[in-house]
Amino acid sequence: MAKDDHFVAQTYLRSFVDDEGNLTPYYKNGRVIVGKKKTPRQVCYKTDGDSNIYFDNMRILDEYLPHIENPWAENVAKLEAGRVDADCKYEIGAYISFLRSCTPTAKRFGADMISANMQPLVNRTLAEHFHELGETTDEIQLAMKDAMDNREIRSVVDEEYVHAISIQHLIHSAYRFYCSHWLVLLNETGIPFVTSDNPAGLFYDEGNPQYATVFLPLSPTLGVLIKPDLTIARPMIEDVKRYSHSGDDYAHPKKSFVATLNELTIRSAENTVLHSAIDEDLVSLVEANRDWRVQNQSFELPYENGMFIINRQCACKNA
Repeated sequence: MAKDDHFVAQTYLRSFVDDEGNLTPYYKNGRVIVGKKKTPRQVCYKTDGDSNIYFDNMRILDEYLPHIENPWAENVAKLEAGRVDADCKYEIGAYISFLRSCTPTAKRFGADMISANMQPLVNRTLAEHFHELGETTDEIQLAMKDAMDNREIRSVVDEEYVHAISIQHLIHSAYRFYCSHWLVLLNETGIPFVTSDNPAGLFYDEGNPQYATVFLPLSPTLGVLIKPDLTIARPMIEDVKRYSHSGDDYAHPKKSFVATLNELTIRSAENTVLHSAIDEDLVSLVEANRDWRVQNQSFELPYENGMFIINRQCACKNA
């Protein structure tokens, strides 16, 4: 039987509801920005979105998610109160790992990333075997050559395959988030954090745009910035057991920074921004950023007889 799977958990979304348990959706793609109120159950789901045909157990995520979704509210309360223990941090990090890997947005740009990595091989293979096309007209051959030269022939990657790879790496991704520096933001500005259908956005420091910090709003008054600890190349369970968390801290952001993070959340949203009420300033902000989406940016750097492919995900304005 088909199942509606929430790619943003209801346990997470409940932190953003109004007094009646509802969310107000703001649509980036719609003619009308503000939609009718909805419950967490009515948003951010996809039929069988957690299933994956590449596993013998297609519902393997059912073994992963309950352990991190069920204690979510308790863990967020611990984080806000400064009573964080190892289990709390790991379980929050493990859910952020899911948000960065298994949402429809993550599947899309993951497929784009693998496609970009494959493209040089595709181009070379096409060039080497162009003469084997067989009986085609000169017009068709010329059109194909132009398409190859302009890189209009692109490799296409199955998003379910990307999803399968992401599922395989969820635990190691959780280790990475656990073995990172956390800055917990206690938002007392009066400007609430908003969330979205792709809530774990990438924040790039202007002084170092190469490495991204993950920002996740946890409630209207709580958020977390997670900066990778790059002294650990690929965290393993042994690193998790001995990690000291010396870089973790709390901060009270200014209004300007809260506004910047809300803009990041809106720009990173695939289609839907979520808040507890109708806010005219938020309507204007969604309107101003409705053309922004998370994209995969690929850069090719020639090296000896080949090239390096560098991928970077960030929110970009559609051309």
